[in-house]
Amino acid sequence: MRIISHRGNLEGPSPQSENKIETIKKCLNLGFDVEVDLWFMSGKFYLGHDYPENEIDYTFFKNEKIWFHLKNLDALENIENVQPKNFFWHQKDKCTITSSGKFWLFPGNFIDSQNAIYVLPEKHKNKSLIETHKYFGVCTDYVYKYI
Repeated sequence: MRIISHRGNLEGPSPQSENKIETIKKCLNLGFDVEVDLWFMSGKFYLGHDYPENEIDYTFFKNEKIWFHLKNLDALENIENVQPKNFFWHQKDKCTITSSGKFWLFPGNFIDSQNAIYVLPEKHKNKSLIETHKYFGVCTDYVYKYI
């Protein structure tokens, strides 16, 4: 099972450190994948949840353990120029298919598939669903609960 840190969180939501380069590097160094929010503005890529905050350099896109959640249409339009392995766009869709062919499920949605990535399963009322379904991985704020 692949464990993907949601925005670089390890032990719960931490808005002050989410989508920060240092936080992401820490997760990667610990061996986890990381989902990050990606924006494109004025010819540059940035991390940030609600708006672009932290400019990133293009070497970031070479790391196959980073999952880029595209946040604006300019990011969608320019992502092919940097060709990361894992990227996707969704807002409130029940599911989207990532560039690497995985099923990124909006929180609370579960399907029985070895390609499924359950997002924030800790928020779902029926936590036992994760035990009864096949899946590729989880994207969570609590990565240590899944080791």
